[in-house]
Amino acid sequence: MSGFSRLFRTLRPSALEDWVDDLMHAAVVLGAGTLFTAALRWVWENSTHRKAPTNPSLEGVGWREAIVWSALSGALVGMIKVAVRRGSDKAKARLHESHN
Repeated sequence: MSGFSRLFRTLRPSALEDWVDDLMHAAVVLGAGTLFTAALRWVWENSTHRKAPTNPSLEGVGWREAIVWSALSGALVGMIKVAVRRGSDKAKARLHESHN
């Protein structure tokens, strides 16, 4: 028996379900984070007429600009994580209710 199949035989169904759930959340957050960060970059560049400070070590990027960009992009990704988790938890609860 391979190590991979042994692992899945020892996992209880809820642990495997949690693992798949976490993997799905990571994929959705990564995709949505990339999409919304690109949108934030577009808004930044069109409102300030300057390139978004995605790399704070580049010449011409000030501390204030780097901190504001980091705060905005971090908050955006945090909100995406919360929305994805809440949405999937609600969908999972509805699915379990319909099967019971």
